[in-house]
Amino acid sequence: MPTPDRSSVLEFPFPPDDYLCTWHLRGLDGATVHLSGMIELRASRMPYGRIYGDLPLDSVTTGSQSVMSFPQKHDYLAVRATLANGAELVVLKAKVTFWAGHGTVHGAAAALRKRSNPFPSKPANYPDADPDEGITFSRARFQVGALDALIGTTPIGEKTSPRKQADDGTWTWSAKTSPDTPITWTGSEDELKGAYAAKVNTFDFYNVSIRFAPVLDVSTTPLTLFDLFQRYVDPVRAIASIATGRSQPITHVMLSRTDESTHMALPRGRNTDSDIDADQPDLVPLMPAWQIYGTGLGQDPYQSDSETVRNQKSVLFCGEDGVDLLELVHAWWKLTEEHHPLIETYAGMLHAQEDHPRSRFLLLIQSLEGMYGHETRTDFDEKKQTYQQRHAETLERIREQVDDHDFRFIKNSLAKEPFRNLETALRWSFNAGSPDPSIEDRLASTSLIRVVISEEATSTVDALRRVRNGLAHGTRGFEAEDLDEVNGVLDRVVRAHALRLLGCPDVVLARLFD
Repeated sequence: MPTPDRSSVLEFPFPPDDYLCTWHLRGLDGATVHLSGMIELRASRMPYGRIYGDLPLDSVTTGSQSVMSFPQKHDYLAVRATLANGAELVVLKAKVTFWAGHGTVHGAAAALRKRSNPFPSKPANYPDADPDEGITFSRARFQVGALDALIGTTPIGEKTSPRKQADDGTWTWSAKTSPDTPITWTGSEDELKGAYAAKVNTFDFYNVSIRFAPVLDVSTTPLTLFDLFQRYVDPVRAIASIATGRSQPITHVMLSRTDESTHMALPRGRNTDSDIDADQPDLVPLMPAWQIYGTGLGQDPYQSDSETVRNQKSVLFCGEDGVDLLELVHAWWKLTEEHHPLIETYAGMLHAQEDHPRSRFLLLIQSLEGMYGHETRTDFDEKKQTYQQRHAETLERIREQVDDHDFRFIKNSLAKEPFRNLETALRWSFNAGSPDPSIEDRLASTSLIRVVISEEATSTVDALRRVRNGLAHGTRGFEAEDLDEVNGVLDRVVRAHALRLLGCPDVVLARLFD
């Protein structure tokens, strides 16, 4: 087993590697069987394991013969194992495949926790298989990229650095944590806390240091691992990505099971003001202990520094802007539930930033057009009702004036719904943030739009429509760098609308166009 990185502020007990383990599987008679094997854990990948030994293989007996077919496949909510060092392992949504003499385990995710067991290899200490028992979590500590910028507060509020020695020839440095950190956002059934984990070195007489790493602590009702990610980790990652304009990774995740204690009692000792207080234990919070492996979960937490925070170029600083991050997460849930086009198109491709500028352009235009249709659907339904009534009345009058052949032609040629066009949707969407210069002026200054306007003698918005039609229908192509320049403007428009829909104030939207 590799040694965890003790230099990191946020430590992982189980670095990516191959770990020997004992699998606990359900036998044919329902009892638990313990089989040797290993688990392969890699950053951003699903867990994969191997099983060896006397596998519980199904067979069909016909007369005096027993026949087995391979492979034998089983799906379980959870498959448990014990690592060689006594740690607990749970592979979730596991697919177990048996062959003659060996088997494999593929899972959607893996959860690991250290366990204090003096004899981890003794079968008497092994757990039952319980492959159908679901596991829920109610607390999480996680980190995504640019989280320090998103939290919007600093861990240090004051610091002093002497310019010269004191009269006695000594130097004194000092630092004081910020009263604005941590910052807590509370809902009716959940709580989100933006904080900084710290690693302090004051024991070495040759150097003193303190480092901070941003984290979000979640307390919620019991959820499965996948629901917890869908409701908290993924939305925060998406919000950070929208705020910075770049895909942000998930760098650290630790969870706490619902049935685990949240605090540990420690004796207070006798150094208190009264004997009564001395008899009362201190309650020390316990950090989530389950480390998670799975697709998209990097095992590389980072620590904060001023230069990195500035380089993130985030437009959202929750603490500074007075924005409730938990309310943004709840707003994300609502937009997801109503299948808002901006969430299902743009947000669905947030982490595919390396797309060709052509596909990126079409995605951005589609996001704006879909958002316009979604947010003006009530007005359109009213127009549609009025239009269809007049449509029917008009056709009845025409029927009396023309023969059947002409009437069928007119009926088939007349639109059944009121006309909608891309130009209207774009003009509507370009009002986001009221930037100066305007969105149309910014687009008009790009090389691509200037060329199309000079060739077609048209407006900026119509030039965008012509570019979209040419790309979508394959009738015309454009240089990648010219499309990329236009994408830079359109991306800010889409991000502004995404932040608006989440409930961010105008000052946040305005930063996108500064």
